Amino acid sequence: MISFKLHESVIEDLDGIWGYVAGEASPEVASKLEDEFFDAFELLSTQPYMGFQGSIIPLRSLRFWVIREYLIAYTPHHDPLLILAVLHGKHHPRTIARILRERQ
Repeated sequence: MISFKLHESVIEDLDGIWGYVAGEASPEVASKLEDEFFDAFELLSTQPYMGFQGSIIPLRSLRFWVIREYLIAYTPHHDPLLILAVLHGKHHPRTIARILRERQ
């Protein structure tokens, strides 16, 4: 049973991350990271409030979870859980906030 839903742009996020990691490390490492993301999506769908609210990014309806250096942004009150973005944590907070506002 699917307990989470991906925003249409998340597939692009994941494809970009996979391509980057595969080029920098290997396809095996990229696939392992992608598995970690999907494991996290499942975990968050069972415990949606375990993530944190961002103090720098003032979008109160969102929560965040970190996998390595990536932020998973999601809406805990959505049924099923809605994953809005998977973004590198080195993005400027304003850039992250802009992307997330566009996807809400």
